[in-house]
Amino acid sequence: MQIICSIDELDILMDPDNQNPIRVANDGSCEYLMLKVMKVSCDTYATYYPFDTQTCRLVIASWGYNEAEIAFVTKGVSTSFYIENGEWEYTGDAEKSKAITRGHQQVPTLSFDLTFRRRPIYQVLNIFLPTVMIGFLISGAFVLPPDSGERMGYSLTTLLAYAVYLTMAADSLPTVSLNVAYLSEYLAFL
Repeated sequence: MQIICSIDELDILMDPDNQNPIRVANDGSCEYLMLKVMKVSCDTYATYYPFDTQTCRLVIASWGYNEAEIAFVTKGVSTSFYIENGEWEYTGDAEKSKAITRGHQQVPTLSFDLTFRRRPIYQVLNIFLPTVMIGFLISGAFVLPPDSGERMGYSLTTLLAYAVYLTMAADSLPTVSLNVAYLSEYLAFL
């Protein structure tokens, strides 16, 4: 069995000692018990960053057997080894077993959709709110009387503050995504 969406190479789910961790029950059903750490890639959709939700699909396929010889049945995703993350919250999963066509045979696959939601409090407090406040300060330059001479200094100071926060925001925004975040568009047109 292999993970299809592996980053490095087609990852084979096998014990390093070539011991197949398969349990056979008295009714003929087999249970594959394997723990392995793998690197997989997932597409990111950051349109609603920092209020985004990401779903990562893991697909396991058995290329050596067809659909008539093997059927995947899952007991669900166990989160007993899941470690909480400060930036992401695990919100759920979905499993689906189906067959894909490879040549003239149907190959069984099992897919897991893992869903994570970003915890946005850091980005809101450190990027979004200061940038919105600087946007209001920029418009405050038009409230100053034109004859006071402070309009130019005030504008340059707010522009400098905006440049500093724009640099911080650029470091915080997702760099790879299939679309542009609304927050990036807001910062670009402010």
